[in-house]
This record gives sequence, C-alpha cells and structure tokens, in this order.
Amino acid sequence: MQAKLTSTRTRYRDQAKVAQAVDSILRDGDVEGWLVVEIKPRTTETFRQDRRGRPGPETRYVRSEATRFDLTWRIDHDHLVQEARCDGIFPLVTNETSVSAVDLLLATSSSR
Repeated sequence: MQAKLTSTRTRYRDQAKVAQAVDSILRDGDVEGWLVVEIKPRTTETFRQDRRGRPGPETRYVRSEATRFDLTWRIDHDHLVQEARCDGIFPLVTNETSVSAVDLLLATSSSR
C-alpha cells in the first residue's frame, strides 16, 4: 500500500479514500483490531514556469501542491492481551435452571 501511495500516478489523493483502502486490507487480513494504522498527510510544493521558453529575469513561476500520505502502524498490545484472555473460552449453553452457574461450571470441568 505504501508503494501505491508514493507513486506519481497514485489514485489515493484523498485521506478518506486511503483510510477506506487501509480498512479493507485490515479486514481482508482479519487483523482489524490488532493493528493501529496512522495516516499522515505530507504536502510537497513544485514550481514550474508559467510559459515555455528559456527562463529570464521576468519569468513567472506557478506553484502547485501535491498531497501524499504516509502510513505508520503499530501492534495494539492491549487488544492483543484482551484477545489472548479469551482464547480457549467457549460459551456453555444449557437448559438447566436449578443449578447455579458455579456448580454447573464445576460439573462440566470435572466430567472431562
């Protein structure tokens, strides 16, 4: 994605479009909550002559700005710890209402 953003022929000139593409990549990779991606705009100025020809003392220059985007990412360790805490936990569904939840969990763990 970074190579596409730095290209001179990039289609990603709007920050909302870049954010949408990043979200799509994270969703496709199934890492939506684990990575935090920051999109930083960077503006560069270029100058060119107003008209063709050899530059002289009265040559006018036209300034144009181009906005590009840089991506930085980091792992969200808090979310990763929360996900690791839920690993191996599966919901228990029962129609038994006369037994307390603690007794039910003890009964299922001792039956293994």
